[in-house]
Amino acid sequence: SVIVKLGRFLPARRAAVPQMIIFGEDASEISSTIRWTVRAKYDSNGKFIIICAHLEQECDELKIFQTLQSLYMFNAVVLKTSNKTKESLAYSYDFLSEGKCKNSIPYKVNLTTDCFNDNCFKNLYPERLSNFRKCPLIMSTIEQPPFMYLHNLTSKPTGIDGDIMRLVADMLNATLHLKPPYDGADSGHFANNNWTGSLGDIYNNHSHASVCSAPITSGKYGNFQISFTYYSMDIVWATRLPAQQAPWQKLLHPLNIYIRIILLLMFICIIFMN
Repeated sequence: SVIVKLGRFLPARRAAVPQMIIFGEDASEISSTIRWTVRAKYDSNGKFIIICAHLEQECDELKIFQTLQSLYMFNAVVLKTSNKTKESLAYSYDFLSEGKCKNSIPYKVNLTTDCFNDNCFKNLYPERLSNFRKCPLIMSTIEQPPFMYLHNLTSKPTGIDGDIMRLVADMLNATLHLKPPYDGADSGHFANNNWTGSLGDIYNNHSHASVCSAPITSGKYGNFQISFTYYSMDIVWATRLPAQQAPWQKLLHPLNIYIRIILLLMFICIIFMN
């Protein structure tokens, strides 16, 4: 277990804490603590159990989920006790809901020890982003032939990176939106305590993802979640040998038909001049 103190010192990197329990007496205090965890560079994609307990006033779970939604924190469960009925209540929320691309309305979670095989607790954190419900997936990118070709920033890029972008959007049932970097026209670099270019769009919450071909450095690895190639294979091309050609044909082979005609005319002119 890890005990977190709400200090002012914000380190450049944090050790991964996969699950965090937050205690508080009201929604304002808990919301402030949640924002602090993001500023302190704790993993906002981890699993959060939030316990709100106050003896005199009701805890406003709606305000807590509004904070979670604004910080893109999906895996959270809020536990509270109703002051009226003294009943223990549990809430969670879906970041994306039907017809609503940004949702902060919580729903009650049935937590009971009578669940078969403890399924109530095992399914407490389902996959939240497997279906975007046609909501926009904003990707910051730049044109990098031959990996990425942009066609007036349409949703149909080509090249290997463009194919991956369209495949991801299709698998997530999302609407692909492309945008150029807000600051600069490159993949990005760290300057003046901030990131520029396409990576800066993620760092400053202008896009959901960045797709660009750039060398991985310690700074990029420490500040961003980077996808890797998991599978590779060797490909052997088998083809027939080309037909044998005369030496003069081999010399002219790299040249197109227009250059061949020009060379022929020049050769004829030289003959007549002599």
